[in-house]
Amino acid sequence: MPTPVEDPLTNHLADIERDGWTVVPGVFDDATAEALVDRLEELEADLGITTASNSFEGRNTVRIYNLLAHGTLFETIPTDDRVLPVVEGVLDRGCLISSLSSIAIGPGESAQPIHA
Repeated sequence: MPTPVEDPLTNHLADIERDGWTVVPGVFDDATAEALVDRLEELEADLGITTASNSFEGRNTVRIYNLLAHGTLFETIPTDDRVLPVVEGVLDRGCLISSLSSIAIGPGESAQPIHA
């Protein structure tokens, strides 16, 4: 049996290649996670965000787009030293991070069709 690769970046890129996603642990602590959830709830209320009225975005899913416009709390996630190399490994070093979104999928949501 082959020995697993120990380089985290290589492992993340292999996960993405195999599964289409990866989890980067330890990017933020519990207090930051709580602050993120609190801020998302504030934005949802302040901006009047509700579930979509179509099955593509999800009738039981709340999406908040353009989080980078809402402060440094959100800006630090994609630029974290553990996250950015993974993004650059997929897109390349010339990538432009122009959007960050929150997607809260509610119970009973139908599967979104495969799309580009």
